[in-house]
Amino acid sequence: MYVCVESSSLHSVCRGLNMKFDQKALCKRAAQLELNKQKKFQNNLAAMSVLEPLLLDVYATIHPKPRDYELRKLLVHAFNAMVKDIFGNSNGFPIIEPFGSFTMDLFTGMSDLDLSLNFSNDEALNLPRERKISFLKKFAHALYSFQNKGHVSGVLPVMGARVPIVKVVDCGTGIECDISVENKDGISRSSIFAIVSSIDERFRILSYLMKFWAKVHDINSSKDHTMNSLTIISLVTFHLQTRDPPILPPFSTLFKDGTDIASVQNVAFGLKSFGRRNVESVAGLFVSLLNKLSAVESLWQHGLCASIYEGSWICKKWKSRVGHMSVEDYLDRSENFARAVGKDEMQKIYICIRDSCDYLSSFMYGRLDAFMLKKSLFGSIPMQKPLNQLTNEDKDVKRKYPLHGPAAPPFEDTFTKRKRYTEADGEHLVYVGIIYSPLGHIKPGILGFNISLNCIRIEPEVGGHGELASPPTPSSSIGTSKDSGTVIPDRQNGQLYQTHRTLMLVQPQGLLFLCVSMYRASSANTTVAMMHRAITRGIREQLSGSRACISNELRFYRILPWPWSCSAYLCRVQAPSIQAAIRNEDAVREGKFMKGVRHLCENGITEVPKRYIFPISDRSPKPKIISGDNITLPVIDLSLLQTPNHRFQVLESLSNACKNYGFFRVVNHGMPRELIGRTISAAKRFFELPFEERSKYMLNDIRSPVRYGTSFNQNNDGVFSWRDFLKLNCQPLATSLPHWPSSPVDLREVGVEYAKENKRVFMVIMDGVLESLGLEKKKKDEMKREFEEGTEMMVMNCFPACPEPELTLGMPPHSDYGFLTLLVQDDVEGLQVQCGGQWVTVDPVPDSILVNVGDHLEIFSNGRYKSVLHRVFVNSSKSRISIACLHSLPFEKVISPSPSLINEQTPKLYMDTDFEAFLDYMAISETTNKTFLQSRKLVH
Repeated sequence: MYVCVESSSLHSVCRGLNMKFDQKALCKRAAQLELNKQKKFQNNLAAMSVLEPLLLDVYATIHPKPRDYELRKLLVHAFNAMVKDIFGNSNGFPIIEPFGSFTMDLFTGMSDLDLSLNFSNDEALNLPRERKISFLKKFAHALYSFQNKGHVSGVLPVMGARVPIVKVVDCGTGIECDISVENKDGISRSSIFAIVSSIDERFRILSYLMKFWAKVHDINSSKDHTMNSLTIISLVTFHLQTRDPPILPPFSTLFKDGTDIASVQNVAFGLKSFGRRNVESVAGLFVSLLNKLSAVESLWQHGLCASIYEGSWICKKWKSRVGHMSVEDYLDRSENFARAVGKDEMQKIYICIRDSCDYLSSFMYGRLDAFMLKKSLFGSIPMQKPLNQLTNEDKDVKRKYPLHGPAAPPFEDTFTKRKRYTEADGEHLVYVGIIYSPLGHIKPGILGFNISLNCIRIEPEVGGHGELASPPTPSSSIGTSKDSGTVIPDRQNGQLYQTHRTLMLVQPQGLLFLCVSMYRASSANTTVAMMHRAITRGIREQLSGSRACISNELRFYRILPWPWSCSAYLCRVQAPSIQAAIRNEDAVREGKFMKGVRHLCENGITEVPKRYIFPISDRSPKPKIISGDNITLPVIDLSLLQTPNHRFQVLESLSNACKNYGFFRVVNHGMPRELIGRTISAAKRFFELPFEERSKYMLNDIRSPVRYGTSFNQNNDGVFSWRDFLKLNCQPLATSLPHWPSSPVDLREVGVEYAKENKRVFMVIMDGVLESLGLEKKKKDEMKREFEEGTEMMVMNCFPACPEPELTLGMPPHSDYGFLTLLVQDDVEGLQVQCGGQWVTVDPVPDSILVNVGDHLEIFSNGRYKSVLHRVFVNSSKSRISIACLHSLPFEKVISPSPSLINEQTPKLYMDTDFEAFLDYMAISETTNKTFLQSRKLVH
């Protein structure tokens, strides 16, 4: 729908901006451009079916969690208590009210909290600017006092802004708050958008996606002269109003009985099924919105304006000039939501829009896979940190606030003087607090002692530090499995049901223990003093287990109604006892795991740690069962491949092996047996070096030319594998060799010789593989030249003997990423291949080389040759050494299905890929099974 109220020609619009605008011609032009753009952008239904869950997954990731809502509610409650102390109270005023993204339910866990200090519920009240500033200065003065005590930070009055505000960050939660005075317009706009979201769920989802997209591309900040959140949300609203059929009504319909919230709610209630006739998906709406914005890029300068009041394009000037982008304010139609957008910033915005449209187009046509599309549109989406773990840099990297007050006072000062706000519903406990704090020192927040004793509302989940939990009962208790509640007998009064959490902080003076305990008395005769004595006994017993020396104690607090007692206890542990105190902590155990399996074995491990135990469905059978189920792989005699009389027969065998097995064994390959033995020996001696020597090459960078590590993909593995590895980049050797380990002394010399021989054998096999695919000689010779300069990665694997081999795996099911992998191993079996849905063991055969098809060859052959899942089991008596060399095209080359293997009967089955895409995928994903290859498949 396009509203036009004046008529002339489009030519008159383009002649200058000081003359009469022709809305009809301008709106018609906008509609035509959008239609043309959509015609060029043909939606691939199969691709859209992949895009929809991708977008919904992004939405689910960024959508706030229950505690994000609760913490903000608690902050509002705490600020209101503070306001009462500062300004007093008259008829329930002044009060703090939230608005903005939190009220609209369009915020994330990292969003700021907008608050308005209101002195009346009279919407007509209009305080002078000077009076608002006076109130904010008084509020800021009180906040400085809290800042000096370490409760808040970053107090920053911004009185020169269009709407004066005070910025402040609560240290306990990490939430940044923007406080204004009598911001009734902000509250009204937020409430109206919240009502609109109830009409159709697609509005909320699309608003979240567009806001996050803009934030990722750094075009969501009025301070930086790009789009503010109201502009983005209004454009989403406008898009849904102008679909055919429309999904949302024009706001003129919502306001037919008035703009007060009650009237708007009543009208909206009758419009619940307004957009039911439109069945467009979120993916379709996301794509068409970006196309709409892209189409009208040239028309903003001629006065084009998105009006959500009319639900249509209109033509409009703002105070005798045209905005760089125009989005009409639906409550005050003389204002432009996008007024902050600058000329240069408008170009930046449209570069992002055009690029995003290009990404989507490439995805539709199969030139970009879903993983890379998600990364291009939304970046690498991080898991949101718990709010009480955020640093100032985490909260907003663009804003740097000075700490106006001194550092937080000593622990004792703040701990004994904190005022807390608690709530209870009769005898039923409503709130319970759990402690967490960043390393270094603890800061109390507005909500309480670093949101520990502030009493956070109970949530159904029970978790670790920073999580919310239910109070203990005789049948259940707070805590994780390692922090479960215990029953303390009391001779006079029965039992006390106890649970506690302990926080350890490493400080220069030693370890700082802060314990929070909760008790429920089993008898009304049990006194608080008795409970506190029981707490003391329990904590002393806990500390005595680590031989810690208590240097001082602090008093207890009872902050919950009978029969509950929540108490806090602090002690400092002298520095010499640090190692003894933390030796069993999870962080220390995790650090041991990251040092590798060899390190665990060298320290006398007698059982498999839980970190290495695979689910029962994934574990390998016991080796003695497997030995009777070994597989006989196809054997390729490379010497016959060089003989004209036998070449055709060998090529057929090679094709059959790649097509039906994915694994084969090559013999008569010409690689000296003695060289293979020396290479395996050098690898074994490297893993036997002291950990201090091995750890020199322990890096997290998966692009490093040399890397010593553990497990399969240790940065992302949910369960660790019983394996250590040394990865050596062999191409180009001239630049990689200086990075290789210098111990054992012969490793470099033997490794170079082996890498060259392995490359020679690979080239012979690959020549046969290319010919077996039917490639023309010219194309085959071209590919061979590229393989000469191609990548070669040597991976030396060590699978130590395992005390409980039935619980773990040396490597989980996976496929290799390259064209071909050439593997040699010692005489210990362990490799298993998936064949017919069953796992079968591959026997070690002297003088042979195992070869398996990689994902790149499956893509290049357009699915004719298959990479096959394989895994490694371990045993309790012998360590196993294997050396795999993975070969592919040069790093910068794109791997795509060969055109000669694509036809009407066999269309293109895989997207183009390269090493960069694989490394990006590996950096953030578990690469077990064939997940990467599956992400490259096209849907037909």
